[in-house]
Amino acid sequence: MTPIQKTPLDAVFEYVEGEFTRILDKPVRLSRIDDVALTAWSNTWKSNSDRELLNGSLSWIEKKQYNDKQYPEKRRFDVAVWSQDELCGLSLGYLSKDSTYHAIHYLEESLLLTQPLKGYILNIILVVGMEYAKLMRKKYLRLIEPNLELIEVYKNLGFKYKMKGFSGKRNYFEKEV
Repeated sequence: MTPIQKTPLDAVFEYVEGEFTRILDKPVRLSRIDDVALTAWSNTWKSNSDRELLNGSLSWIEKKQYNDKQYPEKRRFDVAVWSQDELCGLSLGYLSKDSTYHAIHYLEESLLLTQPLKGYILNIILVVGMEYAKLMRKKYLRLIEPNLELIEVYKNLGFKYKMKGFSGKRNYFEKEV
């Protein structure tokens, strides 16, 4: 029997799960965004939130399909954050072809009041993003088209705001890895 080989992202998931489970004293599980995660999103978040219209008018299913189509498997970044069987957060992004950056395009926390990791999803995703960027030898972690209401939060976490970034197309925050 051939052992299942871990991907670099799987290794990051394992590390970050352990750290946050210990720090928060709550179960934290990370996975790729798969059919289980998209079904959980559709069954709970979608029916309890108008936010998808504010997030570029794409559902998470459409965002995931686009990300899968645009980027080869080895450059994709997709994360579902769980606590036990409850979906708490989702994030999508990609790695640049060169050594420049790891970009996070979408990041969302469940709005459900009972969500056990409320207030921690941003930190969990940023740690996953930073650890993955380090492992993949990228120079920067970028947050593309960030929520402008969180500018001070991002700055306090060490990110610098860049207006009309690469190719003059999008605003982003950037932090050196």
